[in-house]
Amino acid sequence: MVFAVTGHRPSDATLFGGLLLSAGLGITPLLRRHFQHNSLALRLLMLLVVAGGMLIGLRPPMPWKGEIGFWAGAHTRPLLSST
Repeated sequence: MVFAVTGHRPSDATLFGGLLLSAGLGITPLLRRHFQHNSLALRLLMLLVVAGGMLIGLRPPMPWKGEIGFWAGAHTRPLLSST
């Protein structure tokens, strides 16, 4: 849908931020009805929505854009035999 509106593929940060934002907005009625007196739940909801909005707005480079990332290196890749 974003491709149809903008004409180009959205970044990974935009997609992930949209997922976080829609999950936060989708769970808002449940938290407001059943957990309105639990301040931790409301703060986590606010964190989820703000993190999604910030990812959409800032569009930082995400680490899974084709590279392995900092958590895996050459020592974790399987050795390929030449036989």
